[in-house]
Amino acid sequence: MKNNSRNFLFVSGSGDTFVWFRLDLMKEIQNSGFNIYAAAPTISKENLQILNNHNICLVSLDLQRKYLNPLSFICSIFSLRKVIKSLKPSHIFSYMHKSILATGLATLFFSDVKKYYMVAGLGHLFERNTFLMNLIQKPALILFKITFNSANRIFFQNTDDFQHFLSLSLFAETKGKVVNGSGVNLDKFKYSKLPSQPIFMTMGRLL
Repeated sequence: MKNNSRNFLFVSGSGDTFVWFRLDLMKEIQNSGFNIYAAAPTISKENLQILNNHNICLVSLDLQRKYLNPLSFICSIFSLRKVIKSLKPSHIFSYMHKSILATGLATLFFSDVKKYYMVAGLGHLFERNTFLMNLIQKPALILFKITFNSANRIFFQNTDDFQHFLSLSLFAETKGKVVNGSGVNLDKFKYSKLPSQPIFMTMGRLL
């Protein structure tokens, strides 16, 4: 696919994460002259309005990130392929495992599209030692290898994940790069001194 466009496409399994984790990156790329598009299956009304306020166009994508139905995943690939053929992006940034694999397979014959992937964690595929996960891990690794083979760059948010994927021979080491997380906007989250009185705070996540 011959491509000279200035369209930059972000792909995710959750539209809300564009606002939570990628908005500053989107704005920086937008300021360099790109039209920003974001493809995801769902997003809240509040976050959709935020994207609209920044002239970022959300494109509906048929992707069920929490289910392991192969037929559903194939539909996701064709859904994303249709989006790519319509927008003709010159660059794609994809994150979350299913989104990454769908992007890699949907762009197999789009050699002119530059592809960047962000691996934010190992995910259930590598962390859960269950019969189902063990069953799908081998074909999933093949798909990761196919996907990463055509990637321009693969970003990891910690060294352990980078080393784990590298040990599985899924990509050439020169393609991988470890970054220090998604970053924090210091204009929005300003530094403040600790309070004089002790405050108990706990941070956690329910899975």
